[in-house]
Amino acid sequence: MKITILVNDKEVLSHFIENKEEISMFNSIEFATYLNREAKRLDNDINLTKIQKLLYICYGSYLAVKGQPVFSEEPKAWDYGPVFADVYYFMKLNNDSLGGLEISEEVVNLIKKECGNLVTSVLNHFGDWSAGQLVAWTHRPETAWHKKYEIQGEKYTDLDKNDIIQEFERYKVEDKEGQ
Repeated sequence: MKITILVNDKEVLSHFIENKEEISMFNSIEFATYLNREAKRLDNDINLTKIQKLLYICYGSYLAVKGQPVFSEEPKAWDYGPVFADVYYFMKLNNDSLGGLEISEEVVNLIKKECGNLVTSVLNHFGDWSAGQLVAWTHRPETAWHKKYEIQGEKYTDLDKNDIIQEFERYKVEDKEGQ
């Protein structure tokens, strides 16, 4: 299955052109598919909740190091922590799985080149954690999710990028070769 995203809203397109430094090379579903593929290669069990939290750790770590998102979707403050809604709904439509979704070798190589070491580091550190442990990790006080959901009471809205950067500057997973 190949996913193509077309932007035909002139206002949205002009926003991306004006803010091109925030355009990411990949979408969240492509990145989740790569992450899932690498997790399986390392014999890590993956489910819907776990992929969400691992995506968030990759997203936050990359954002803290590079100052821009690794993929195009913003995490939202949902009940069980940060969620990338596109990935969530895609997986829900596919029995909580990314199974069968393939991404091109070109995209795989781009992800590997840009942040393959980061993904490996995240999986080596967090890959054997349970979904519940990862949820608890994202619910710690002073995380971006905790500020948005618990303190500000804003549910199902985008997490603040500056809060994510602050969170991951304290709890970074290093991408030693990709810096």
